[in-house]
Amino acid sequence: MSTRTFFNYFETKADAVLLDLPGFRDEELARLTHRRGADKMWADLVELTATDAERVEQSIVDLPRLLQLQKRNPGLLMRQVGRFITVEAKLTDVIESRIGKGPTNRTRAKLIAGAAMLAGRTGLHRWGHDEQRRPIRLHFETAFALVPATFAGL
Repeated sequence: MSTRTFFNYFETKADAVLLDLPGFRDEELARLTHRRGADKMWADLVELTATDAERVEQSIVDLPRLLQLQKRNPGLLMRQVGRFITVEAKLTDVIESRIGKGPTNRTRAKLIAGAAMLAGRTGLHRWGHDEQRRPIRLHFETAFALVPATFAGL
């Protein structure tokens, strides 16, 4: 690929190794928003993130190597973390619209979105270290299942 062609796809070289994860599509977030109430919201978040992770797993041939590259390069890692923060803010808005507006619900939405993002990062981390290379969905579903169980005992 020539330099000119490369920069048609990526603004910088660093952009080439950033993951489109989470890469929730606007229509996926809209579907989540239109379902009202907290009923089954956690299950909907599991499905949203696991499906997104599968998409990334299938589209990036060398995903484990990219994850290791990001861990070794603080600048790349910070850009990826910035992407997570941006997506978490969008997810917070979606969750708040689903559970209702208000100061208390905004805080609840932030906590739920943060827990979902943490579960997603944990699932990604577990998958990246899985020598058996089991499907990424399994790791995401396991991480999400641990969140309610973890807080139930507190």
